[in-house]
Amino acid sequence: MRHCSARRGRKRLPDATAGTLLIDARDIDDAEAQISAAFTTFRIRAAAPARSTRIQVWRNYAGSMGVDDVEYTYDLTYDMEAPEQILLCRMLSGVFEETHHGQPTRRHGIGTAIAFGAIQSPSSGRLEKTRYHMISVPREALGQVAGDHPGSDAVRLTSTAPFSDVANQLVVDVADHIRHGLMSNPRAVVEPLVVGNATRYLAASMLAAFPHTGADRPPGETDNYDALRRGTAFIDDNAHRDISPADVAHAARVSGPTLKELFVRHRNCTPLQRLQWVRLEHVHRELAMADPQTSTVADIARKWGFWRLGPFTTVYRETYGQVPDRTLDQ
Repeated sequence: MRHCSARRGRKRLPDATAGTLLIDARDIDDAEAQISAAFTTFRIRAAAPARSTRIQVWRNYAGSMGVDDVEYTYDLTYDMEAPEQILLCRMLSGVFEETHHGQPTRRHGIGTAIAFGAIQSPSSGRLEKTRYHMISVPREALGQVAGDHPGSDAVRLTSTAPFSDVANQLVVDVADHIRHGLMSNPRAVVEPLVVGNATRYLAASMLAAFPHTGADRPPGETDNYDALRRGTAFIDDNAHRDISPADVAHAARVSGPTLKELFVRHRNCTPLQRLQWVRLEHVHRELAMADPQTSTVADIARKWGFWRLGPFTTVYRETYGQVPDRTLDQ
């Protein structure tokens, strides 16, 4: 961080955390009905005779963000309407094939990331004994990261596949971090600031990894001091809320890229870095005033959105010259 001035009794999928069995279908008609009810209109056909025709989806939540473990035990073909949210799939086994009108067919294997539903048009394809983790990402999260004003046309992904192998690994690593790091911490997944930051963290990685409509936005004014003042005041007054760069830009009355350029030019940090610094200050003050018999560093840090205590402790020590436990015990 840079400083700124101023259940049922069934066998679960491997690695599944505690959750609910969202879909458990053993025949095609039942599978269509359950998947359509949970996501969007979905039509399937078995690609070949199979001994097992079971589909399972285990659902966990980080706030309102669904994190699923999905397994298809047989080969099938499908036709599907675009889902309401982007379904970010991280392939674990099998093959996921998808085709959109006017675009080439893509085949995704083990270790790949798919932004399923990124293109808002019907699709068709084939699943071959597929297992994957899936995170439901609100489309508006992309605009929040990019700095779109509320009510404007949000930035959109233009492909379901990342730019490159390196870009693919980036989004896979972030998805794994959320699936195995955040979801394994029952305290973190109910903290609004933690969940909000994790959602935008994932959305930012998707914008870095997938082609999108906001890639070539022009820079704005670089000396709009009124906008800089409004943006700074909004961050300082609302650090306790789950706010995004888009919220800050809206309050400053400029676009996201313009506000970011203003902060970097005049405050030597981005709006998000400023927000993190302000929240760190709040943590420091609360630790100094808290009773060590009834309060913990972890609880206070998570309250302000710092759910990874290792990196938090490092930044805290670099900023204040001592570990947070020392501040609490003084």
